[in-house]
Amino acid sequence: MSARPREGASATVTAAYRQYFPLLQNKCARALGDAAEAEEVAQESFIRLWRSGMAQRPVREVVPWLYRVSTRLLIDRLRVRQRRQPVEMSAALQDTTAHPAPSIESVLQVRQLLQSLASSLPAEELEVALLHRVDGLTQTEIGEVTSLSDRTVRRILTRLEARLGPWREEER
Repeated sequence: MSARPREGASATVTAAYRQYFPLLQNKCARALGDAAEAEEVAQESFIRLWRSGMAQRPVREVVPWLYRVSTRLLIDRLRVRQRRQPVEMSAALQDTTAHPAPSIESVLQVRQLLQSLASSLPAEELEVALLHRVDGLTQTEIGEVTSLSDRTVRRILTRLEARLGPWREEER
């Protein structure tokens, strides 16, 4: 792959950056809890777009690609953090879905949960978990972003909930 962008890529990247950079940065900040690190991940996502063949496509086709790349970069960051600083599983696995509006506490719990799971889940499952828990995407939207079938997304989410169930019961 060439490090040089192809003809027409500049307009697509510029349009996508203007419209979607703040969304990606906010998504990353919610997951990472660090504005500077979130900005780095969002910027890296656009750098990869610039260098990829996707930069030639219309903006509407680029958005799922950006979500996927930024999610994978988040997974990488969470795994690095997990290696550096283990998180206590019992505190991380509290149920955070009962709160309609996310409180600071629930955001921290979700972040801890994701850091805990980063070392134990396959990348595909962690990606689905991030898109569902952090971004609040529906199963159908997750399927569109990840190119997974609705059935596969549902299976992954069901397995994730089953995996978390015993720990949630211990916390109650």
